[in-house]
Amino acid sequence: MSPRWAVRLGLLLLLVLPAPSQSLEASWTVVQIAGNADNSRLDGDDVAYDRADDIVLYQISTARYHPVTQDGSASVDEILGMEGNWLWFSSLDTRNWSCWLKLYDRTTGTIYNLMEGDHPMTWGGAEGGVAVILIHDDWWLCGVESMQQATRSGSAVPKYEGGRSGNYVIWIGEHPSVGYSWVYKTHIATTFSAHVTRENRDHHSLCVEGDHAAWIQVPEAPDTVQSIYHYRVSAGERRLVGTSADLAWADFLDMEYPSLIWIQKDGSRWKLIQHDVESGMNTTLRVSDLRMLEPVIRGNRILYLTENCPDRSCTELNVYDLTSRTHNRLTTSGSTHGAWALEAKGNRIVWSDHSALTGERVLMAVEGP
Repeated sequence: MSPRWAVRLGLLLLLVLPAPSQSLEASWTVVQIAGNADNSRLDGDDVAYDRADDIVLYQISTARYHPVTQDGSASVDEILGMEGNWLWFSSLDTRNWSCWLKLYDRTTGTIYNLMEGDHPMTWGGAEGGVAVILIHDDWWLCGVESMQQATRSGSAVPKYEGGRSGNYVIWIGEHPSVGYSWVYKTHIATTFSAHVTRENRDHHSLCVEGDHAAWIQVPEAPDTVQSIYHYRVSAGERRLVGTSADLAWADFLDMEYPSLIWIQKDGSRWKLIQHDVESGMNTTLRVSDLRMLEPVIRGNRILYLTENCPDRSCTELNVYDLTSRTHNRLTTSGSTHGAWALEAKGNRIVWSDHSALTGERVLMAVEGP
């Protein structure tokens, strides 16, 4: 998941502790909140975020800040993704409107200019120091040692989401003849692309990890049931694993092998579903009267949001522990909350929220057991 946020945050630095009434393990502790920050990424002990058109690194264990860029208004720097020692970002020069893909080495502080492209660029994930990024209407493999073009259809096939699976890039693009967004598979070495789906239906919420991919297929009216598919890339096997009856959702699918998770609407209730891609078994982890959305699975924990206000104006952050099968809410219930943009790594969680005191957007981090 890597959205751009339109709201620039006000300056704020404070510590918010959960209300005593909420169900929260004592070992979950709020460790830091940063104001005037958005578009965060979390990797290990470091949180990277955009702030006033520049990029800042924050180290949780030492509470130290380190500027990655200090261009000010001369350029707009936006994080694309972070993996290992590397941080990819785009830099738009406001004087001539040229845009460069850049790579920051977190160990040496060196910034590499990788490629001049267009704005915005689309993140498709990274592994082993090589990222998949959409630049100039095609997917590229982007690393410090080389830049390799994976697809070559350009603007003839508009592209939206993508990720790498071994020798392939799996991506969603609009078929030029039928006008629907199909799932494609491109062989990196040969740049040969083939259709994975051919139904005249739109597809979205693509997840790619290892030899596995998953997506959601949108129905045609008057049908309202969305279909969830799992795809084993090396074997070319696709199968229907679940359905959901809410057309208004977005980003309600996530995967971390061997688990695929989603939110399913069942009548007036909402279910958190876990699918094992090897056994093919679906397990209902939690049922709620509150609308659940944006699940994220990392290790033995699943993060998700709930809409706790009748008018859907507030969202709360929740954690489900797969080991203990227990649930905790990490934010207090109230109309001031609007949690979103969840990131997790190890025992740390970072998200964006409304301050309970001022109502302004803040970047929050907690450390758990």
